[in-house]
Amino acid sequence: VGKEMILKKHWDDLKDKSYILSRRYFELGLLYRNSSQFTKAREMFKKAWQTDFRIRYFLHYLALILGVNNYNKFIAKPR
Repeated sequence: VGKEMILKKHWDDLKDKSYILSRRYFELGLLYRNSSQFTKAREMFKKAWQTDFRIRYFLHYLALILGVNNYNKFIAKPR
């Protein structure tokens, strides 16, 4: 993912800005989730809540840990 490359490129600038960094990890998690790459999505959600704890980040991570079907029930918006 190109956004992951951007994070690596600008790591020195972002590492001290936990709010921005965690938000970027969360956005990457959403992109991976939407493309059915659930292992990578789980990894990004975990990095997001470990970097700057937000209940939203943690709930997305927890829902993926419990399984994709549970994720769709509790987190995903109805279409």
